[in-house]
Amino acid sequence: MALQGDNNEDAPAQVAGSPLARKSLRQGGIGLKCENLCVNVAVVPTTSATTTKAKLAEPTPPATKPLLKNVSVEIAAGDFIAVMGASGAGKTTFLNTLMGRPGAGATWTGDLIFDGNVNMGKSSSLAERDKLRQRMGYVTQDDVILYRLTPREQIQFRLELVRARQRATLLAPSSGTSASPPQAEAQTSSTSGTSTNKATTILDEPLDTQVDRMLAQLGLRGAADTIVGEPGTEHTGISGGERKRTNVALSLCGDPDFLLLDEPTSGLDSRKARNLVQDLKDLTLPQKDGPSGMTIVSTIHQPSEETFELFKKVLLFHAGEVAFFGSIDELRALLKEIGCPVPPGTNLAEHIMDVLEDLSEKVELMKRRYNSMPSSITSAEDKNEGLKQIKIVEDAGSASSTAAKANAQLCGSYSQVFSILLRRNARCMRREPWMTKIRLAQSLIVGGFVGALFFQIERNLVGVRNRAAIGFLLCLTQLLFASFGMVNVFLGERPVFLRESLDRLYTPWQYYIAKILLDIPLQTFYACLTGTVAYFLVGLNVDQPHNYFYAMLIMSLMANCGGAIGFLVAAKTGDISKTLAILPGTVLPQVLLSGFMIDVGSMYPPFSWLSFIMFFRFAWQGMTFNEFDCKTAPPECSSSDPTNGWIVQGRSGTAGAKSCDDSPCPFCCDPRELIGEMGLCPVTTCEAALQNLGMTGGDVWPRSKDTDDIGESTFYSVLMLLGLASLFRVVAGVVLNNAYRQIERSSSGK
Repeated sequence: MALQGDNNEDAPAQVAGSPLARKSLRQGGIGLKCENLCVNVAVVPTTSATTTKAKLAEPTPPATKPLLKNVSVEIAAGDFIAVMGASGAGKTTFLNTLMGRPGAGATWTGDLIFDGNVNMGKSSSLAERDKLRQRMGYVTQDDVILYRLTPREQIQFRLELVRARQRATLLAPSSGTSASPPQAEAQTSSTSGTSTNKATTILDEPLDTQVDRMLAQLGLRGAADTIVGEPGTEHTGISGGERKRTNVALSLCGDPDFLLLDEPTSGLDSRKARNLVQDLKDLTLPQKDGPSGMTIVSTIHQPSEETFELFKKVLLFHAGEVAFFGSIDELRALLKEIGCPVPPGTNLAEHIMDVLEDLSEKVELMKRRYNSMPSSITSAEDKNEGLKQIKIVEDAGSASSTAAKANAQLCGSYSQVFSILLRRNARCMRREPWMTKIRLAQSLIVGGFVGALFFQIERNLVGVRNRAAIGFLLCLTQLLFASFGMVNVFLGERPVFLRESLDRLYTPWQYYIAKILLDIPLQTFYACLTGTVAYFLVGLNVDQPHNYFYAMLIMSLMANCGGAIGFLVAAKTGDISKTLAILPGTVLPQVLLSGFMIDVGSMYPPFSWLSFIMFFRFAWQGMTFNEFDCKTAPPECSSSDPTNGWIVQGRSGTAGAKSCDDSPCPFCCDPRELIGEMGLCPVTTCEAALQNLGMTGGDVWPRSKDTDDIGESTFYSVLMLLGLASLFRVVAGVVLNNAYRQIERSSSGK
C-alpha cells in the first residue's frame, strides 16, 4: 500500500510481505442493497399575516419535507463510491441513513439490506443491527477528535475501547443464558459466522502493532507524536490534512468492513485531498490470500480530475433523487447522450456539478435515461411495490430496557472502560497547562482578594455580619467557578462522547462516572486552595481543629454541587449559548433562598418550602454555624451584672466602663455599637451572634435539639449538603443518559 502522508507523498509502496501489510483483521467488504429508500423530516407549518383565527384553530396534519425519494442502488463489496450533488441534494442524509441515523425529526422507509441478510431497520433484531454497526465506520465532516492528544494516543485509546468491547462481546452469554466464557464464545461463533474469528484476531494482535499499522496505513507516522491542537488558536498542532487523516484513522480502528465518509477532503488543498483519497482507495483493494477490500462510500466536493478518477463509481443526487449511479466512463457516455459532453480540458467533477446546479432540464433527462437502463437491483414488480413502512414492534413496557441492556452488553466491562477513560481524561488534563494555571491563579487570587478585603476582621458587632458574608461569598465563588468550568469541559468533549457512545464503545453512565471520578478531587483541591488562603488571612474561627476542616469540606461540597449543575444544564441543552443563558437562572434561586438575603423564617410559602432543596442554603448555614461554633465562653460573657458581666459594657467615660482589650468573650462591642444609656452590648457570645443573624429557633433546620450544641448543627448541615450534592450528581447522570437516549432515538428515525 502506498503511503500518502503529507510529508511523504512519494513514499514507496509497502512490500506485500511486510508486517504491516501481512495481517488482516477484516472479514471482507460488505455489500449493500438499497431499495425504495425514502427519508422525510417534519417541518413546522408557517402562517401568514392574513391567516384567520378559524384556520389557526383547525387541526393541521404535521407537515413533512422529503429529503430522499425512492433511492434504489446496489453497492458491491469492495466498491469505492463517490457521492456528489448540489447542496441540499441529500448526500449527508443518505450516509446518515445507511448508519441507521437519519437525524432528529426524520423518519425513513424502504429496505437497507447489508451483507445479504441484515436489514438496518426492518426485519433484523436490535442485536443484529448493533453487530452490523460494529463492522461499519463513519467519518463525519467535522473532525471529532480530542485536541490535547497526539494521533498515536487518539488511536491507542480508541483501539483499547474497541478491544474492551470485543472482549465483552465474546464473554457475554447469548439469549439470556449464563454460559461460561468458552461456551459463550462458541455460541457467538455459531450465530455470527466469522465475527468471533475477527474479534479474536483483533485481541490477539498486540496493541502497539495495531497502532503502528494504523499510523502507517494513513501516512501519520511523521505526525504520530505531535499534539493535534485546536484550529484557530496558537496551539494549532498538526496540519489540516493530518487532522483529517487522524479522524479517518479513528473510524478505521477495529477494521470496519463498510466505511462512510462525509466530505473528508473539505478544507484540504488538492495534493492533500488526492493523497487522502488514494489512501482510501488502497483500503478497498483485496489483500493477497485475504478478504475482499473494504467498501467505502464518500461524499466529495469539487475534487480535482486526478482525485476524481481514483473512485470506482459515482452516485449523483439531485433534489433527493438518484440522477446517476455507475462508473466514470458510463457517466461520460450518459452526459454525451443527453447533450452535455465534457468539454476538452474541463474537470469532469466540475462539469457535472454545473449540470446538476444549472441545467434542470438536462438533469431530468439524465434521470429518465438512467432509470430506463437495465437495473441489476430490483425487478419491475419490485419497483412498483411501493413504500414499505418500517415498524419495529416491541412490548411497550420493556422496549427501552431491552435496548439499554443490549447496548450495555455490547460495551466493554466497567472496570476496563473506567481505566481507559480515566487515563485518557488525566492525560488530556495534563496537556492543558494553561487551564491548570488559570484555575490555580483564580483560586489564589480570589482567596487572596477576599482575605485582603476582610483582613483580620474584628470580633465586634459589624464583624459578626461580615463573617456571615464571607461564608456566603466563598460558597458563591465555588458555585460559579465549578459550574461554568464544567460547561466548557463537557461541551468540548460532547462530540467525542456522542461518537463513541453511539458506536457502543461505552455507555453514558460509564463515561459520566469516569468523568466525575476525576472531577471530584479537582473541584475539592481548588475549593480548599481558595478557602485556605482566605480562611487564615481573614482570621476565621480556629478555636477548635474541626472548624477549619468543616469549612473546607463545605466549600468542596459546594464546588461539587456547582459542577453537577453545570454538567446537568450542558448535558440537557448540548449547546454553549443555551447553557450560558440558562445557567445563571439556576444560580439565582440558590442565592435568594439561601437565607442570607432574607432569613428563612420571613419567607412565605412556597419559597420557604423550596429552600429545603437548595444546597446553597445548607452550605451557607453550615459555614455560619461553623464560624460561630466557639469554645465555652466564661460566665461573665452572658451575665447582666454590670460589675461582672460583659453584656453591660458601659459607655466610655462612665463608671465601670469596660475596654474590649480586656474582654475574655468571643465578641465585644465598639463604643458606637453599644445600646442604651447603660451601654449594652447585644453580642458577646457565639450563641448571641447566631441569634443576631436570625439563625436560631425552629426556622433553622436541621438544628440540634440542644440549641447550645452548635457543632452538631454544623454536622447536620454538612450531611444535608452531602446528600444534595450526591443527589445532583446522580440527577446530572440521569439527564446525560436521557439526553443520549433521545439523540439515539431521534437520529435513528424511530
